[in-house]
Formats: sequence, C-alpha cells, structure tokens
Amino acid sequence: SGVSQGASVVARATGFVVGAAAFEHRDRILRLDLRRHGRAIALLLAIPYLVSVAFVAGWFSGNVSSLAAAWERVGEVRWLPFYFIYFTTEYNAIYSTIVHLFLYAPVGVAVWLWTPRGIEVSPWLAALVGSAIAAVAEAGKLFVPPRHPDPTDVLIAAVAAGLTAAIL
Repeated sequence: SGVSQGASVVARATGFVVGAAAFEHRDRILRLDLRRHGRAIALLLAIPYLVSVAFVAGWFSGNVSSLAAAWERVGEVRWLPFYFIYFTTEYNAIYSTIVHLFLYAPVGVAVWLWTPRGIEVSPWLAALVGSAIAAVAEAGKLFVPPRHPDPTDVLIAAVAAGLTAAIL
C-alpha cells in the first residue's frame, strides 16, 4: 500500500545515521538536564518550527494575495468542525489528522521545556498556544489561493499540544 520515493529513502537513511550516532553518545544525552536548559532549547527551535508550520500550511506554495482578496475569501471558510474530513477520502482524512497531530505536538514539548522545575505543566496553556499558532497558520491560507483554511486543524492542534504537555 506504500509508494517508494527517493525522499523516503533519504529520510530513513538519515534516521538510521542519527540513531546510530545518538546511541554512541547516549550517556551524554541522558545526562542533559532538559528542564534546566529547556527555555534555551525551546527558543532555539522556535524559528525552524514556525517555518515548518508555515510550510505545511502552504504559505510558500503560491502567489500571495492582497489583504482585500484575503478578506473576500473569509466568506468561503467552512466553519463547521470536521467539514473537510467528512467530505474527503478516508486516507486523506487520516493523513491530514496525523500530520497536524505531529505538527502541533512540539508545542506541548516546548511548553513542558519552558515550565520551570517544580511547577506543574499546564496542558491548557499548551492547548491555547497550539491553537493560536494553528489559527494564524490557517488564517494565512486566505492569502495563498487555492489553499483553504480548516478550523478543524485548530482543534487538532489544541488536542495535540495539550495532550503532549499532559503526557510529559
């Protein structure tokens, strides 16, 4: 049921090499106090993370519309939750859901890293931050036709970020 792609081969080979290198340095990795260095790690990874969110949202895939054109497209937004999941194939629905779960789970990790030791991590804060990032990403799709904003992705982002923070 899979399709062989060159990118898949490269990704698997990279994962193999990174895994082997990480195993050799496992003692140093285990000694790293993530909670102590968490804020620095979260800040360091924030920009690449936000760029990847914009990339998945399709911000770099076409001509950017004007604010007036984007405002006209607001009327086309389907505000009903799970609208696009209902009106697509099962494969596309599952694929989109999994992509967005994994895309916004790092927000829960970042909130966990940002929270000082001894203070309980708030899954609600993670859910709020994740949904805010997703709302901006989805709103940005108004500027990149033919992409369409999906409010369901905001809900998925909240669940992914909040659940990840709660697990950590």
